[in-house]
Amino acid sequence: MNIDFKDIHIGSLIKMRADDIKIEMMRLCKFFQCTEKEIKETYERKSVESEILLRWCKVLDYDFFRVYTQ
Repeated sequence: MNIDFKDIHIGSLIKMRADDIKIEMMRLCKFFQCTEKEIKETYERKSVESEILLRWCKVLDYDFFRVYTQ
């Protein structure tokens, strides 16, 4: 995963990871109890609240917080 540490766009990193592990949209919708539209809106966000980011870490089995501490 190539990351520009000066301009982190967490939504695009989340989408890349979801695509990499080929997780189904239905599984994400069920996990977050939201619609497909809301998941896609998250992919477009530059930042995400830490509580939500923690949930993404769990479902995608990746530590996104590490991106901010590099």
